[in-house]
Amino acid sequence: MKSAVLAMASMAAKRAVGDGHHGESAFEAFSDVHVMPIARSDMTATAVPSTIFSDNYGPRVFLVGGCTSDQLCPADADYCYCQAVTSECDYYVSGGDYYKGCADAPNARYRHSAVHVQNKLVLLGGRDAEDNTVTAVDVFDLETGEWSTPCSWSDAPSDAGAFVENDQVFVVGGYAADYTTLSSLVTLNITTCATESRAPMPAGTRGDVQVLSHSEEHYVAGGFGNDDWCNALATVESYNVATDVWTSHPDMAKARSDSAMGALMGELFVIGGETLVNCSRSIPVDDVERLYVDNNNQGVWKEEESIPADRFRFVAASVNNAIYLFGGQGEFDPSIPGYPVHDTTMLYVPRTIRELRALESGLTGAESVAIGFIVFVVVAGLVVLGCLIYAAKKFKGYKKLVAEPSGPASASLTTTTGPDRA
Repeated sequence: MKSAVLAMASMAAKRAVGDGHHGESAFEAFSDVHVMPIARSDMTATAVPSTIFSDNYGPRVFLVGGCTSDQLCPADADYCYCQAVTSECDYYVSGGDYYKGCADAPNARYRHSAVHVQNKLVLLGGRDAEDNTVTAVDVFDLETGEWSTPCSWSDAPSDAGAFVENDQVFVVGGYAADYTTLSSLVTLNITTCATESRAPMPAGTRGDVQVLSHSEEHYVAGGFGNDDWCNALATVESYNVATDVWTSHPDMAKARSDSAMGALMGELFVIGGETLVNCSRSIPVDDVERLYVDNNNQGVWKEEESIPADRFRFVAASVNNAIYLFGGQGEFDPSIPGYPVHDTTMLYVPRTIRELRALESGLTGAESVAIGFIVFVVVAGLVVLGCLIYAAKKFKGYKKLVAEPSGPASASLTTTTGPDRA
């Protein structure tokens, strides 16, 4: 009985926390896995489920575009810029911890958005190496491995958020070509590039945002807003497609932009990002915040833990009950002068899942004693109950035999219950 109880607990823990392909990293908050094929920041990471693929390695995360050079900050200027932008496409397989290449996208871009819809990966907006907005909508067919450019979106923003619901593509916020911040929310037809306006963000304009979709709500957190480039936002709001209504949520503990987001087991996470010091130099935000959302779509942000390496402008994808962090930029390096670009892939396992995996690995000490006592009580109770049922049946049979009269009237009993019944 005890082994059966522990086996059931282990099976439940496995269902809750996933496969855990990375060994000891299941018990660590952050761990490095396979490095990316190239160093880059400001790309997109899009998780695609395993149902499309024929092998057993699970979902992929597709990385497309990005800045492949260190971000250069001229001494005589108040801005920094990317020197090289790529169209490279790679995908990461978490089940095997490896990368493979896919065909390059038709257009190089960074600071763009990407969504997965109808077995296609769609790239939207962003900027090229000359800081022009990219209007071409590039579409990658995940089944054929081929790219197409079905249309051009003249108002495509950079640094916007994007999400999908009911096969509709939504794009929210970002920066127009002249860096005007936007509050707009539109649906985009990826074949014709026709748009339709929906309710704008009530908190105002903002760019440098990501969108996290969870439980029919689409969350937008932080960013730079209202044309204020000196102060990042802590604002969090979510959009419901069915009602076309935005809901305000508690502010994050720390204001940030260019952060990464993930959702696991009903909890929302904002990871890293940047803020500014003296309205000039970007400072990485080196922590993870968690929002537990209650039944009223409210909750409380908590600082969960620190990131071991300061970074921002990286991207994230939630896969197999872990959050993978890709690339990004590090702290200011005077020797560049600017911000170095990374090629690292980092696995983040939130505290809740680490605790479940620890439970799966076995119970020791006081926990084992407690479980053993509970199992003993259950087994003892079952034994006593079985004895009582057996005694009751024996007593009932004895009463029946005593009550039956002897002689011919009892022949039916012999006929229906004896071993030679016809």
